[in-house]
Order: sequence, then structure tokens, then C-alpha cells
Amino acid sequence: MDPVERVVLAFPGERPKVAAVTAVARRDPSAPPPPAVTPAAGAPSITDQPARLGELGQQGLPTPEEFAAAKAKAKLLGV
Repeated sequence: MDPVERVVLAFPGERPKVAAVTAVARRDPSAPPPPAVTPAAGAPSITDQPARLGELGQQGLPTPEEFAAAKAKAKLLGV
């Protein structure tokens, strides 16, 4: 029988739920570590993203808060 772990799932606005998750495979401690993940060539680094978001805001694109408000308004209007 596989070991079972209990995981609490909590989403905003919902009651927490407990889910049983079967541990299918556990990493062998004697196995070599997995290869490091490297970003794709030409992909922006995480340190470049705040500057890029600032540029997009200056171009008139909505902030995440403005987008969420517009999305909520459209949902209320049935659009």
C-alpha cells in the first residue's frame, strides 16, 4: 500500500479542504540531483521584469489591479 499524505488546500474565499495525496514516487537520496533549470536563450531574467512592467505601465497598459477590476465589471455586465 502506498503511503498517503494529507494536504490542506485553501483558495481565497473558500473553506480549506483536506485532500489525500498518494505518494507515487519518492526521490532516492543516493541518486544524483536533477539537472539545474536554466532560462531559455533570450528569455528575460527575473531582475528585468520589474523594469519591463514599469515600461508597460507607461505605455498605458492596465495594472493587474485595473485588469481585475475590468474583468469583474465585465462579469457583472454579462460580457
